[in-house]
Amino acid sequence: MKTFLKTLYLALFAGFFFQTASGQKLINVNLYGNNDPYASTQWNNWNIGSTLSFSNFKYSDGTASTIDAAFSSHEGLSTMVPAGH
Repeated sequence: MKTFLKTLYLALFAGFFFQTASGQKLINVNLYGNNDPYASTQWNNWNIGSTLSFSNFKYSDGTASTIDAAFSSHEGLSTMVPAGH
């Protein structure tokens, strides 16, 4: 019998480096599915519970990029908060 994950419990913070004309730049992305975005101007907050695409990520220094991303689909998204937080 196979078990499939129906709900993704997610608290994901990720950083990606991109080569630009002025050198490497970092894009930080917080994927979340509730009403609790990360409060930092260095991060892009993407609520994948409400939209599957994100346009024009900002670099961690606050400058604009032309980088977009999209998920093809999701079945459900919940956020699990560790005890004591």
